[in-house]
Amino acid sequence: MNNEEIIRKKYEISFLIRSESDDLTVKKIIEKNGGQDVKVVPAVKTRLAYPIKKENYAFFGVAYFSSSPETIEAISGDLRLQNAVLRFLIVTPPIVKGEGERTERRPSLKSKTAVPSPATAPAMPAAGSLSNEELEKTLEEILK
Repeated sequence: MNNEEIIRKKYEISFLIRSESDDLTVKKIIEKNGGQDVKVVPAVKTRLAYPIKKENYAFFGVAYFSSSPETIEAISGDLRLQNAVLRFLIVTPPIVKGEGERTERRPSLKSKTAVPSPATAPAMPAAGSLSNEELEKTLEEILK
């Protein structure tokens, strides 16, 4: 396979780092392993819900880049070895079509069970005017 035929996909990495300047470390690791078009959103300090590696506060950042799928394992391995990186998650962002319109796969909202429409349901008289005999006849019609 030629270098020209390498398939590149877009990726997004979310990470927690110890200090604000460590986002450059993440960028360098991505570029070292063949990532291109790296854009890093500045990290923001946040309080952690539970301590991670004895840290109660961390800086949360996001980086966007394109790379071949084979290099993701190398990027992941290098990030695991960095003491400055507490946690990270690499995902492919959702496909965007048009302006601001996302395409997401959602389960169908259509019901798999048939619900009778009001037109096919048997007509019932008002609730207060039924005698016991009429009630029994109506129940028999419904159960048919």
